[in-house]
Amino acid sequence: MIEMYLLEQLVAVAKHKTLLAAADALHITQPALTRSMKKLEQLFGFALFDHHANRIEINENGLLASEYAKRILQLEQEMIDQVTHLEQSKHTIFLESCAPAPMIYLQQRLALLFSTYSVQSHLTNSEGKIIEALKQNKCQLAIVSAPVKDPNIISAKIFTEHLYLSVMPAHPASQKEKISFQKIDGETFLLHGSLGIWKDVVNKKLSHSRFIVQDQMQDLSVLLASSSLPAFTTNISWNIYPRQEKRLEIPIVDPEASITFYLAYHRKDQDIFKTLLPET
Repeated sequence: MIEMYLLEQLVAVAKHKTLLAAADALHITQPALTRSMKKLEQLFGFALFDHHANRIEINENGLLASEYAKRILQLEQEMIDQVTHLEQSKHTIFLESCAPAPMIYLQQRLALLFSTYSVQSHLTNSEGKIIEALKQNKCQLAIVSAPVKDPNIISAKIFTEHLYLSVMPAHPASQKEKISFQKIDGETFLLHGSLGIWKDVVNKKLSHSRFIVQDQMQDLSVLLASSSLPAFTTNISWNIYPRQEKRLEIPIVDPEASITFYLAYHRKDQDIFKTLLPET
């Protein structure tokens, strides 16, 4: 039986061309690597290297063996990843979301209803990747902006999130009852760094604007309290983050300023996850 470390070293030699370079990459001595390659040749029963006076060079046999070694090592890592994921799934709920507010809403519901589980959440604006992760069982729950068209997956509406302009009383828009993206395009805004698909909306509808981005919500809250720059909030975030008392919130009327979110999960898990849905 060929030990995995010998395959790893063979792949390194094939990649780096010389024993010295491969030994440096592997953080071992060249004599130790030479002994390993001689042992590997003994296991095969024939030469994997052309032996010269002061060096050895991987030959055709060795290159073919290194290609199979790569595949074996990849399969080993895939096995470890899949078995680890299976074990984690017994104690962990994996959640993929396309927007931050519904993700935080689900995190809170999961903490309340599944207190013995840990929750791992991931935010992305690629809904295609989210749906693929759900179909491949890389996550048990997915938050998307449209029902998933798959008979094996249930998509249930969570809520509709509406975007609001947040301004100080001195801002010209503070006197308006509602406003459009067109009216504010070109201004400078304070913005959180993690927006999911809301980022696509902002980039599309406010293409002439500038954004001062803060990755930490705490830092953004400090700026919102002291800055006169406009920002954004939503009807859902009001229940998650403290509202800014000095600021006024004006609804944005564009259709893109409202997104309905759906919780998607496998039909086989319906009895488990239906309790996560808002009461109607």
